[in-house]
This record gives sequence, C-alpha cells and structure tokens, in this order.
Amino acid sequence: MAQPNFNTIHEALVGLTHEVDLFPNAMGPPQLNQDIQQINLNIGQLLGQNAQINQQIGHINQQIGQINQNLDQINENIGEINQRLQDLEDVLPVRLYNASISLDNPLLYPPGIAIVDPFPNTKAALRELTIAQCTAVAAALGLAPVAPGTIVADRRRQISDHLGCAMRF
Repeated sequence: MAQPNFNTIHEALVGLTHEVDLFPNAMGPPQLNQDIQQINLNIGQLLGQNAQINQQIGHINQQIGQINQNLDQINENIGEINQRLQDLEDVLPVRLYNASISLDNPLLYPPGIAIVDPFPNTKAALRELTIAQCTAVAAALGLAPVAPGTIVADRRRQISDHLGCAMRF
C-alpha cells in the first residue's frame, strides 16, 4: 500500500507559508487578515506535527531494522538446529546398528564417511586404536578435538559414543 511522502508534504507546506505571508500586503477586510494569521498558525502547527511524524517514522525504521537483525539471527539459529537434526538423522541408524552387534561384526559408519585406515572395522579393532589413530578417526568423523594429554581410553570412548558402540575401555 502506498505511503504518503512526508518530506514532500513538508516542502509544500513551507512553500505555502511563504505565499500566505504575502496576503497582508493585499488589500482586504480586517477579518481576512485575522483569517490569514490563523491559517499561518495552523500551517506552523502542521509543520511541527510533520517534523514529529518524520522523527517517529525514523524511530520506527530503526526498530524495524533491529527486528530484521533479530530475525536474521533466528533464521541462522534455525539453520544450525536443522543441520544438527540432519546430523542426528544420519547417525541414529548407525548407532542403533552398532549398539546391537558383537565385537567381531563389522561397524557401520555414517553416510559420506570414507572408511580408510586407521578406521576400525569392528568393536574389537576400536579397542586397539592408538592415540594418533583415534585423533585421525575423530577428525574424519567431525568430532570435537580432545585436549592434549587426554588418555587413549577417553579418545576411544569419544569415537565409541559417537558410533553407538556402548563399550567400556
């Protein structure tokens, strides 16, 4: 819906006041001069109100800008949540399968993971990973890096928990 252009209205009213100021120079009845003065007062009030409206519109525009920034942040957060949900959707079937297999059955990995050395093929092989191998596998799985000095059992547990192996180390 079209909105009035308050700046154009303001300019027109200012121009009108300059023209109205010339009325006292014209000959006319005294009542006309009083009417003109009243019109000038009314125009002055309208100009003041117009300035206030412009100020309020500026404030509203700032608020709309802040709302848009908040909406952008919310959309970004929703995108992150959707990505986490997608990641969980990819890994949940893997976790269910791996939780139910024996030590010697082949492990299942999330889709899109290239299974190469040093990836363990079984739960038993997972129990034998070294610190360097754990670091490589965890990085390939997209897991958060562990603190330096973390013992190998905790590193294996991180991978085991992610894959749903439910093992003790």
